[in-house]
Amino acid sequence: MSRATTSFQTPLSLSDRINVALWKNALTPFFSFIGGIPAPRERVSELRYGDLKDEKLDIITPASGIPERVPVVFIHGGGRISGSKGRFYNLPLLGLADAGHRVFSLNYPLAPELPHPFALRSLLRALVTLKSQGHLSRGMHLVGDSAGGNLAVMLGLIIKNPALLRLVDFTEPETLPQVSSTNNAKRVSDLFLSVRL
Repeated sequence: MSRATTSFQTPLSLSDRINVALWKNALTPFFSFIGGIPAPRERVSELRYGDLKDEKLDIITPASGIPERVPVVFIHGGGRISGSKGRFYNLPLLGLADAGHRVFSLNYPLAPELPHPFALRSLLRALVTLKSQGHLSRGMHLVGDSAGGNLAVMLGLIIKNPALLRLVDFTEPETLPQVSSTNNAKRVSDLFLSVRL
């Protein structure tokens, strides 16, 4: 199975297309705006890990003077059709960075344009990129909110089981980081509390 990079049409009814457009273009940005904060430029940098539009991630550096802890890789929610690494999650992720965790907040290709398993393949690519650049040499806490939590759990299982990895992608197991813990956070506050403690 090769990693395709072109999008293809998924048959959707008119009402499905309207609902997806509403979530992607109105509701998710609205919730992000009212429930989020902008990222402080001095602590957050962006890294592109692939060729697709959504294959990028934020790196949130820990507060200075605090001993570094195991990094956190965070995957956003949004039903796999919407959502983003940005603003809505910045407050709890900055809190994790203040506790000494280097945080990697990942975007991934969204459905229906790029359906399952595109997100998993992209996220595997992100993890390979982060490990190859030396960011995850000590392992990682792999966490996510809602649909991102589901993706985090799937990635944890895939990383621990090379037979499953071969079913999803051609990624070599030794190129992936070790998982210290996996958490499917139902709410952002749960994520903050469960990883910080």
